[in-house]
Amino acid sequence: MKKRLFQPLHSQFPNSFFFELILFLFVIFTIVLPSVVTSRMFIVPSKPETHWDVCAFFFKVFIFAMSEELLYRLYLPFQMKRFFLNKDDVMNKIKEQFVIIISNMLFALAHLYLGILNSCFAFIMGIFFSFIYEIIKRHLNSFYAFSTISLIHFCYNSVMLFINIF
Repeated sequence: MKKRLFQPLHSQFPNSFFFELILFLFVIFTIVLPSVVTSRMFIVPSKPETHWDVCAFFFKVFIFAMSEELLYRLYLPFQMKRFFLNKDDVMNKIKEQFVIIISNMLFALAHLYLGILNSCFAFIMGIFFSFIYEIIKRHLNSFYAFSTISLIHFCYNSVMLFINIF
């Protein structure tokens, strides 16, 4: 049998738990922690001049809101639940709530550059987004839940930036 140059990841890492743990730690150390420990201050963007600038501005706001929701509402809670919840544990419901709180604390810490008050507000909004996500996911599915909270997050960020810019 001829050996392929690039093997599928699951064949290189026979234990998928180990691979997913490495991937989870990679995301934490490359995306989450740098946004938490940064010391940059928020600078209000300049007012867009043309219609194309406005479209690009709102596109960036949408991409950022969607990526935050993907990271803090989907990926981190899902992976933390996989790592910390046991199949037959009676404490799973409490652990799920704890995972959501941890994920939203990271979300709030990532917004620390906006100030303490805004970081606390980001935590409250994160809990709200998680609540909405769980309700919609229970009644429809994850795609609709993700789309809805991304849209709500985009609208909120757009209104806040619009108020600060104009």
